[in-house]
Order: sequence, then C-alpha cells, then structure tokens
Amino acid sequence: MNELATTGASERHEEIEMDEKLARMQKMMVEQEPEALGAVIYGYSREQAIEDGVLIDVTDTLKARGYFQAQICLTSALWEAIQVPERSTDDLMGRVHDVLQLGQWALRPQREKAAGEEQIETTYKVKVGPRLLTLYVVWNATEGVTIGFPEDF
Repeated sequence: MNELATTGASERHEEIEMDEKLARMQKMMVEQEPEALGAVIYGYSREQAIEDGVLIDVTDTLKARGYFQAQICLTSALWEAIQVPERSTDDLMGRVHDVLQLGQWALRPQREKAAGEEQIETTYKVKVGPRLLTLYVVWNATEGVTIGFPEDF
C-alpha cells in the first residue's frame, strides 16, 4: 500500500515537472517568436493583387445598386467561375448580383454579433447557373469586401 502511494506521488510529481517545463518552453517560444521570424521580407497589398488580376474590383459597377458601401473585390477564380457561357440566358451582372446579395445576407448576422470588430468572415452557398458554389466572404474595416472560394484565401 505504501509503495503504491509513493509511486502515485512520484508520477504526479513528474507530471507537474513536465507541465512546468512545457510552460517555460511555450513562454520562450512566444518571447522569441518575433526575433525568430525576423522582419517582413515581402508584402502583397490589395492594390497589387488588383493590378496583377488576382482580385477583380467590381466596386464601381455595384455601388450604384446599393451593395456594400466599401470596395468590393472578387477573386479571379470566382470571377472565372461566374462567367456566362455562350447560349445561356443568364447575364454576368445577374450572377454577380446573386453572389454579392447572398454574401451580404451571410455577413449580416456576423456583423451584428461582432460589432466593432476589424474583420468578419463567413462561408455561404450560392447557385450560379447549374452549380452550387461554396463561397467565403471577408469584410475588413479598412480594405472592404472580398469574396471567393475558401481555397483562394
């Protein structure tokens, strides 16, 4: 019985020592992280992404229609996916409208919950032509709205 009690106490002592070692290591990693990562070598701005065609700015086209009162960009992959094929009765602005309207509705509950947040994001689904697309929308207080496929982010 004494031996079992001693063994249990010894194991508990080892667990405490391991927890303390782990906490010290985590603290060292947090304190050293900025130094370990170093200075930013290269940044890629939203404006550069628009210039390069990675993002498609649809702000001017859509502001007059009452959408987000911010810059609105679609990823190039989404832009390609919503293009209207020949012999279709759809039109591109109708497809863009569907993507944006549902994105706006998807963000609404998030914005109400996260008042004052710098960035809000969520996923939603929209039918474009015969396909059901899963999209990711990000509203950022300084950059505006970006919509694309989850893998685009």
